[in-house]
Amino acid sequence: MPSNTRTCQKCQTRFPIEERDLAFYISVNVPEPTFCPTCRARRRMAWINFHSLYNRKLTDGGKNVISMYSPDKQFNVVEDSAWWGDTYDQTSYGRNYDFSRPFFTQFQELLRVAPLPHLHRDFSRMENSNYCNACTGLKNCYLCMAADEAEDTYYGFKIEKLKNCVDVSFTNNSELCGNSAFLSECYNVQFSEHCENSNDLSFCSDCNGCTSCVGCINLRNKSYCIFNVQYDKDEYENRVKEMRLDTFSAVSKIASEAQQFFRTQPHRFMHGRNNVDVTGDFIYNSKNVTDSYAVQFSENCRFVNSLSAIDERNADAYDWSQFGIGSERIYECSWCGLRCNTVLFSFWNYYAHNLTYCFGCHSSDNLFGCIGLRKKRYCILNKQYSKEDYEELVENIRKQMADVPYTSTDGTIYRYGEFFPSELSPFCYNETEAYDHLPLTKDSAVAKGFSWYDAPQRQPIAGAVSSKDIPDSIDALTAGCASSTFICSSYTDDGEDAIMRGCTRYYRCIPQEISWYRKKHIPLPRSCPQCRYRERLKHQPLFRSYDRACMCHEQTGHDWHQGVICEKQCVTSYAPDRVEPIYCEKCYSAVVY
Repeated sequence: MPSNTRTCQKCQTRFPIEERDLAFYISVNVPEPTFCPTCRARRRMAWINFHSLYNRKLTDGGKNVISMYSPDKQFNVVEDSAWWGDTYDQTSYGRNYDFSRPFFTQFQELLRVAPLPHLHRDFSRMENSNYCNACTGLKNCYLCMAADEAEDTYYGFKIEKLKNCVDVSFTNNSELCGNSAFLSECYNVQFSEHCENSNDLSFCSDCNGCTSCVGCINLRNKSYCIFNVQYDKDEYENRVKEMRLDTFSAVSKIASEAQQFFRTQPHRFMHGRNNVDVTGDFIYNSKNVTDSYAVQFSENCRFVNSLSAIDERNADAYDWSQFGIGSERIYECSWCGLRCNTVLFSFWNYYAHNLTYCFGCHSSDNLFGCIGLRKKRYCILNKQYSKEDYEELVENIRKQMADVPYTSTDGTIYRYGEFFPSELSPFCYNETEAYDHLPLTKDSAVAKGFSWYDAPQRQPIAGAVSSKDIPDSIDALTAGCASSTFICSSYTDDGEDAIMRGCTRYYRCIPQEISWYRKKHIPLPRSCPQCRYRERLKHQPLFRSYDRACMCHEQTGHDWHQGVICEKQCVTSYAPDRVEPIYCEKCYSAVVY
């Protein structure tokens, strides 16, 4: 039961603060939040930019690089190899704390001058993978973001341990997969989603342990099925051959038919496995994780999302977006992990503990309001102090932040206990994870205090080929056409809307990509990489939950209730206006298994 209810100072909705929430806030010594969970998530994720990259000059020397900071951003952007080396002494940018001015004003001033790496990546473990961000252990990869340990993979997002894949998102331990999302342990799976331990699938959803299927959903350990109808091997192969999946017209037709078919079939109320007492979606091997999304191997967490663990669990955290891996006691943080402990209101920190309001401070402890420090302790605004002076100053600053709060341009009040104000973010809303998972229109984002990136209008490129003029079959693609600049079909259909969603208007296919399509007999894509990513993303539920009833009684042919309507209530990320039939765990299992 709620201990009390507050009104969000951002959206004015009422939200509960429960006894378990209060216990956590007391354990990390922070005040109760003044933003609701959704507004807190927006604010955090609006600091995470993985895939919006730009050509800009470095501040030091003017070298052109591909950077996560757009050219109009007035920051001290430097090459990441120099940033991680000994070139810059970040403490030289340190300054005294001014108790007459708000903390966030002083932090913003430091943010404007402290060196920032042009990309956030483990550059020392990258081989021939220059155009990738938030990644490590990549070889021969192109435009892969939030990626670990991949080879010969192009246009990947949130991927791990992949080989020879193209246009995949939220996928791990797979090979020769393309145009898909949420795959695990798959081989040669195309145009599919939510599949595990499967081979040779096309246009499938939620299939596990399957081989050689097309247009199927909710199958387990099946082979040679088309739209959930069983065939023998020869008939299956003949029917698939007749589909002509080497042509774009056939691929578009089957993809549309598959999506229509999927909308009529049962959908489990959440994606997850091996959990105890969890709510949210895409939660695996976790315990007591609630109101959370895309979480693995975590325990005692709430309002968290996009946490991985590998071999080390995450524990005891609230309001944490992105990363994880053996971290605990985290509150109101973005992109923090790798054995972090007791990190509050911070962004992009690894191997750190006892950090508060820090950005890019790695292998450090006991820092407050610092940027870019490594192997440091007892610093405030990048200035070094003794342990005793540091502890006394931090206590005084916490009190001063309550007495001299920061007021944003939209009138929002920020005291100690709030994450960084949205207007301080180095990124615009539509450049970030917030736009992906909690989308807003430009007008709505600006009204909520976020900035918005308006891409410069690209000049027409002479000789650019309309996507309608690309040969239907990959086999008819000439070398001349393959090397052309293409006009994105999304831009052709609705240029203004496409640009708002990040469409680049023009795109080219790299030679490795062309070779992959030829090998797989898959037609060339008709849209730019950004629009293809958005297309994969739009089929997935957002990071929100709704109370809904099991819909099994609305389906025909399901008689396990013997005429009694299931009254099970589910907490699901499928919004009420979505058409997919949502089933509770018991009813879904009765259908699928």
